[in-house]
Amino acid sequence: MAVIETEGLFKGKRLRRCSPMARWYWPYLFLLSNGFARIELDYECIADEFGSFRGAAPTVEDIAQAFVQYREHHLIFVYVVNGQEWGQWDTRRSLLKEYKTAGDKSSPKPPECEYRHWLIEQHGEEWPAFHWNGCANSETLEQNLTKSQPNVPQESALGVGGGVGVGGGIGGGIGTGVDEGNYQGRGKNPDPVTPEEQLQRFGGHEWCVKTVKAHPLWKNPDAVDVPATVSNAYIEAVEVEAKRFNGNLELAAQDILARTLAFARKVKAGTEKAFGTVVGYFKGAIYNNYQPEIEDAGAKPKAAIREMTVEEELALIEANEQKREERRKKALEAPIDPTIDARRESVRAGMEKVLADINKRAVGL
Repeated sequence: MAVIETEGLFKGKRLRRCSPMARWYWPYLFLLSNGFARIELDYECIADEFGSFRGAAPTVEDIAQAFVQYREHHLIFVYVVNGQEWGQWDTRRSLLKEYKTAGDKSSPKPPECEYRHWLIEQHGEEWPAFHWNGCANSETLEQNLTKSQPNVPQESALGVGGGVGVGGGIGGGIGTGVDEGNYQGRGKNPDPVTPEEQLQRFGGHEWCVKTVKAHPLWKNPDAVDVPATVSNAYIEAVEVEAKRFNGNLELAAQDILARTLAFARKVKAGTEKAFGTVVGYFKGAIYNNYQPEIEDAGAKPKAAIREMTVEEELALIEANEQKREERRKKALEAPIDPTIDARRESVRAGMEKVLADINKRAVGL
């Protein structure tokens, strides 16, 4: 997350142009962004973060409308990557936290050309101070951007930072990104896809939530997100385990989930105990102590009695979540019993009568 400037919060002209409700929501929504001040515009997930507000919580439509206003008043740059909207808040880079987590780095960068023009429209010559990348004002980036092709899709936007070099792509197309290698060029010697790119492609957030919810220590089966400390520990575990799968993060995530489900079955059967924390489970690679298909060391794979596959267990979990959600909706939609007030009054009157009898007896004594 980034730091909020008091001056901008109370006196910022762009924020003051928004509706009162959008202004009330803004600090909360801004603080939901990551270390680069980026936020995934999944309005349903964002609305879930306001659960503690209960009846006063904003609806999905309220949040979506607020972001429309933020976009209109140049508070956030919205872009699309792989069919999902993301937003890059407009804030000084000096207000961003210095250390970036693996989760921060896995978030997709805004397309450089469009993003830079957007910054210049608002800040003029001072735009570099508001760019998420400290190297954005380098001459190398300026020169190479002019040489890049003009119509690069946002899903494969040019790398940001040290520039989009042309050395690796002469004669074959666009070169490869220099800074963090976010873009795999089409030149003769393209760089390999970075772990951050692959993590974004294989759906790290979805795998993380599924795996955490399968852990015996996790007590919220309806969760749609997990704390950053948990997700960061999970992502680091996936990156480490991916080395056993030739760098394939998705296979590593599947393996960790299968091992976690095996661990959960042992805890449910009473042959294992769950202790510690979910974060420690991932950081200590405890999942490697469990085999998805083999019960104990030296035991033969189960053949006579077929256990559920990972896909079947996931389907069962999703079905249970759907049933739970249906029960919750029915409970909310159920009509209020019109006789409940009368029954409460009857109980109250009965209690008063009992107390009166007790008092009379006490006086008689």
